[in-house]
Amino acid sequence: MWRSSSDVGPAPLHEPFASLGLQKDTRHASQRTVRLLTAVGAACAPLRDDEERSFILIRGSTSLGVRPRRFDVVVVGGGIAGTAAAITLDRAGFQVALLDPLAVCPPDFRAEKLNGEQLKLLRRLDLYECLAMAASRFDRVLNVKRGRVTDATAGEILGIAYQDIVNALRRELRASVDFTVARVARIEAEAELQRVTVTNGDIYEARLVILATGRGDVLRRDLGVSREVIFEKHSVSFGFSLETPWVSRLRNHVFTFFSERTSDVVDYLSLFPMRDGAVRANLFTYHKPGDPWTRAFRANPKQMLLSSMPSIGPLMGEFEIAGEVDVGIMDLYVTNGFRRDGAVLIGDAFQTSNPAAGNGVTRLLTDVNQLCKVHAPRWLSTPGMNAAKISQFYDDPVKRASDERAMRVGQTHRSLVVGTSPSWVFRRYARHLRHGVRSLLAGNPGTLRSERS
Repeated sequence: MWRSSSDVGPAPLHEPFASLGLQKDTRHASQRTVRLLTAVGAACAPLRDDEERSFILIRGSTSLGVRPRRFDVVVVGGGIAGTAAAITLDRAGFQVALLDPLAVCPPDFRAEKLNGEQLKLLRRLDLYECLAMAASRFDRVLNVKRGRVTDATAGEILGIAYQDIVNALRRELRASVDFTVARVARIEAEAELQRVTVTNGDIYEARLVILATGRGDVLRRDLGVSREVIFEKHSVSFGFSLETPWVSRLRNHVFTFFSERTSDVVDYLSLFPMRDGAVRANLFTYHKPGDPWTRAFRANPKQMLLSSMPSIGPLMGEFEIAGEVDVGIMDLYVTNGFRRDGAVLIGDAFQTSNPAAGNGVTRLLTDVNQLCKVHAPRWLSTPGMNAAKISQFYDDPVKRASDERAMRVGQTHRSLVVGTSPSWVFRRYARHLRHGVRSLLAGNPGTLRSERS
């Protein structure tokens, strides 16, 4: 079925929005629709493959004479944080619009494993099942150094690519969420009503704007929020897949390999099988993008991997790097001037984390939980959306503890690898000793060997 823009009126308003004295409209939708907005002509996008296909046709428009579409909340950015926020607020009964430039999240090298506190938060947000169905599951992490398992940790882990996380979450969006594929041109935030303008001139008005745009900086600057870089090019991470006949060795385990030379400036390598049968590798280093080591790894990743971690050979047997090597360069930053009327920042829009520490997803899911289950419902129940209200989220003790821990653990991870002071050298050796003692107490599985031996 095809429908023109005239068939779709403004979205209905939740009662908190009516407190502003605005007219309440209604819109009926039999299923979730995805809008695509273009500057000229028209465009459309299909729904997911397992539901009846429906398209909505939106013709190009300009801001002249455009009637704003009104919501309780507009979420800008449809990654993990933004999509999870839209789902959670929609389930709470608020009228939500979600804006993102892409209908389907493309491959993107970011988080590829979920565990521990992340899974607890996903269950709290009732988002665990949709991701577990799309992921491979593991129940044990084996830490390996110099060919021996030095430590073993039990606990559930999900292996799932970032784009699969996002797309699985987007499939959870109900018909009542207005998911529009559009690029935001401007955000105007005030104490009462916020206005979001997309590039074709269409306007969205809301009580609250949630900025979940990741590391993008343009819209943040629009709001008068600045970024303070704490550590430029803090780390370089690599993601790639391995082809090996010995994939069965991994079974339901994640293997973590530590570099055998401190001079390699490598934190660790994580190996785990994905749902499609491929073996995925995440390598975390503290090199600079232009370092000789980084250039050498990109030119010949297998050779550099075996040089830094020779014990991979006995585990994986003959292996090859399959496809392209993804590279992620991380700047650690925080934001300043974020206590603003009408708009709140979550996830990487607020601050970043060390990828090797593995707590970036924990931090953003904590943001979603505290904002969408604690603060936003209370804000929307009363008039106004001034900076004093917004500050309650930033001052939330749970959020602050999560942010501070992410920064602290991330810096510790790096110092344990590259720190040269006597205290860090001591802590580095103490960590290795501790792992060894735990391994002996738990019963060391011994030296890794190829299945051919």
